[in-house]
Amino acid sequence: MLESRHVWNDLRKYMHYWHVIPLHTCPPFKLFKLSSVARRCIYDAGLSWSLMPPPLPPEVSEVLENSLVAILTVVNERGVPVSHPMLPLFDRETQLLYFTSSILFSKKLRHIKRNPRVSVLFSHREYVRSDNYHAVMLKGDARVIDEDLSSAWTRLLGLWRRKEPYIESYLKQRYAFPLFWERAIIEVRPKTVYVWPNGDLGSEPTIIRMEEGY
Repeated sequence: MLESRHVWNDLRKYMHYWHVIPLHTCPPFKLFKLSSVARRCIYDAGLSWSLMPPPLPPEVSEVLENSLVAILTVVNERGVPVSHPMLPLFDRETQLLYFTSSILFSKKLRHIKRNPRVSVLFSHREYVRSDNYHAVMLKGDARVIDEDLSSAWTRLLGLWRRKEPYIESYLKQRYAFPLFWERAIIEVRPKTVYVWPNGDLGSEPTIIRMEEGY
């Protein structure tokens, strides 16, 4: 009951800023004082972008935006890490990382639903279309968005086209391969970011904490 009262007070405080102060001018440090439960309520309501942590350094965002392959590691039901090469879609505005996954390859989705803790590694220089290169690993929480497998993922097409312009030709054949285009979204909220300048994995990484206490 005490926790519920704190959450309600936090949400009232948040809604005060929501209505009175334009979100783009709302002091981030005040939003960070919300309890973790209140933050989760707001995040689940689709308002997570207004609770953004400070943005990643531009050189790190550049790696995430220009990488064609990232290694998503999830934990299976036996507690064993399982890694998957994936096409990463990073939204610089929200600081969230996305993947899409066909229901034909749904095992990773079940693993994430069971245990949302994931890591994502960007470490292959040849897959980064940028002169600026650092190895980057994110640790954070993932969630599966699979309520609308047919079309929810299309909201990521803008990010997808920038990485794979030829996706348009495949979209034209969408109805010929319906199961492949029944796709869930994997949304990763980074909480800790490790950066190895110039990809030197033998050096000590720079650590960026996106969330207090994580």
